[in-house]
Amino acid sequence: MGLVNANLFPPLVFTGLLFVFLGFFAVQPKAMNLSCVETRDFTIRGTSLDPLIKDGTMVKGLLGYYQCNPLKRGDLVIFRFKTRKELFVKKLVGLPGDRIEFYGSYLRLNGKILKNSEGKPYLLSERSKRILKAPLGGGRIPEGKFLVLSEKAFPTDFDSRQFGYLEKEHILGKVKIDKS
Repeated sequence: MGLVNANLFPPLVFTGLLFVFLGFFAVQPKAMNLSCVETRDFTIRGTSLDPLIKDGTMVKGLLGYYQCNPLKRGDLVIFRFKTRKELFVKKLVGLPGDRIEFYGSYLRLNGKILKNSEGKPYLLSERSKRILKAPLGGGRIPEGKFLVLSEKAFPTDFDSRQFGYLEKEHILGKVKIDKS
């Protein structure tokens, strides 16, 4: 003889299935909205994102992506300055409201030392510190501004350590790396 009350079994099964069903939808990642996107192939020139993207790698550029999708930490963003023709790709690491602190020659973001994909901490020169410190209000990245970095630990690469925070109006889209 089992110890399960036969009258309780169907409601328990239903409740269990309901939790599994709702749990399935609760953990599904939100799909990209591609209604605002123009897809274009690009060839990466340079080694600033190595090892994430090697020189000569073909990538998909999702131009207009952020017109209908939020900017997310870790995205590889395509941007252009008004004064330059070329497009650039860097990793988005700091969002508006994030706390920035300088710890010796290191940069701390929300209390943690920023590191590249190889686990090496990003280094700052005195010039880089001045560039990044100037617009901070209360030690936080201002609204509408973003911190973008290369994969190079040294502060000589062309990223926010050289040109400051990137304005949203300069961000044209997102890079999608084909994993094939």
